[in-house]
Amino acid sequence: RTLHRTATQRGVPTVALTTAYGREELLKLPEADRPDAIIVKPADRISLYQSLLAVCQRSSDVSVAAQTASAVEITKPPSGTVLLAEDNKINQLVALEQLREWGFIVEVAENGLQVLSKLEEQRWDLVLMDIHMPEMDGDEAARIIRSDSKYDRMPIIALTANVIREDHERYMQLGMNDVLTKPIQPESMLQMIEKWLLAGRENRLGAASASRESQREAYEPILGHEEELPYEVPGMDLGAAIMRVNGKRDILGHMLKLFARDYAEFEVRLREALQSGDYGLARRMTHTLKGVAGNLSAAELAAMADQLETLLKAPVESR
Repeated sequence: RTLHRTATQRGVPTVALTTAYGREELLKLPEADRPDAIIVKPADRISLYQSLLAVCQRSSDVSVAAQTASAVEITKPPSGTVLLAEDNKINQLVALEQLREWGFIVEVAENGLQVLSKLEEQRWDLVLMDIHMPEMDGDEAARIIRSDSKYDRMPIIALTANVIREDHERYMQLGMNDVLTKPIQPESMLQMIEKWLLAGRENRLGAASASRESQREAYEPILGHEEELPYEVPGMDLGAAIMRVNGKRDILGHMLKLFARDYAEFEVRLREALQSGDYGLARRMTHTLKGVAGNLSAAELAAMADQLETLLKAPVESR
């Protein structure tokens, strides 16, 4: 703690290298005493590179450093209204927890039709748009929104587990402003939202005084009762998953319960889709599973879902 304070006074960022248990202990410290980033051992090259890159970028830009005071948890006053378009409950929990912690006023739409409806009900500063949703997907919703000039200045950020560059370019051509790839890194999401909300900030927040308390009330039905988190889950980096929800073990426990419930019959439903020749449905199912697995820090499952999604994109003759 003394070392971190001394380094902070001299403008030098600190990165802690520790165990999953050590990370949980560091998250309990006051925000001013936490390191700028935490890497859990054993550290791989990707996590090391991403953490150091994020810290160095922040330290080289004073304004960004002030906005993103910690790579672990960032709290700030309400600064905008965000419409989250996401149909999967687990992905909703992760995104809602982060957005609420940062002080944004957030509502959820579970498909494109609900997005269009909520846009008519009130003004939104930004839309986080999942691409794969039932009834109306993110592609179609974005196309309709951009056909109406009154939404020209409202940023739309695509949310997808798809990493193919050509698809990302297609999202941009539809009128989306940027793309976040699942599993979403909290700091990347905050920086992207702040970038697109920066212009015209003084005109925002007409009703932002509703604030965090009202958001919590709207969020409670999703959480339910506190869930007990197991000590270890095979195939899952529990420490990384806990960090993704700001160290809130009850929320992660609820996410695991939702996953067990919603995916208990996944294999049966996938087999039915394949046997009926509905490869589009099978592909959407595996794409959603890939994103959910990423949010749960279940890397092996996410990789397997990605492989299956790739196979399902192949021509029918080659299957």
